[in-house]
Amino acid sequence: MNALTYNLLSVIRQTALPEEFEKAEPKRLRFRVLCVAGEVIHHARTVVVRVVRTLFGKKGLLVQAREKIERLRQRLMKVPLPLPLSLA
Repeated sequence: MNALTYNLLSVIRQTALPEEFEKAEPKRLRFRVLCVAGEVIHHARTVVVRVVRTLFGKKGLLVQAREKIERLRQRLMKVPLPLPLSLA
């Protein structure tokens, strides 16, 4: 399980997070990304989570991650898929 977690964090660091997190240890990622101060608000039968602006601001951490993932997706969509091998 630890190896799976480590590999998943490595992929996330390399593909989605800003360059300052490429060498970040799991503990730093946990405190900067996962353990973010937020407030759960219940209003009009909806639940909203309000988090600090450093994550969702114009160039917040999660906004940058989303942009990097979108650029990666667009590059991958341009690559043609390999043709399947025939069994004949």
